[in-house]
Amino acid sequence: MQNHNVPPSLQANFHIIMDEEKLGIKPDVLFKVYQTIDTKARQLAPKELNEELKLAQDGRSKTRFYVTVSKRMAPHLMEAIQLSITADYGLELSSYLQKLQEQLMVQLFGPYEQTTFNVRL
Repeated sequence: MQNHNVPPSLQANFHIIMDEEKLGIKPDVLFKVYQTIDTKARQLAPKELNEELKLAQDGRSKTRFYVTVSKRMAPHLMEAIQLSITADYGLELSSYLQKLQEQLMVQLFGPYEQTTFNVRL
């Protein structure tokens, strides 16, 4: 059984930076996909976990996105990403989302370190 009263300072948080500059996917398309993932992850998760997910677009480089997620919220984010991968977004965007999911899995199942991934495709 999970303890939902763990203070935020003791929770494992994962940080991923996704930069899609070379794939040629339009920033507004990426933004909509991230909005969809964010909405779906929050729907799948218990309400008390919704504040443990932050998805943000870089102000200067519109193709760069930042993901910060707690260990407790990560499974819901993974499921939301998987649902987006199976949507009909096309090969390039599906590959991008698979890379995002892969980087999250590396952090979840790899040795614990507070690390940041900067992924360029």
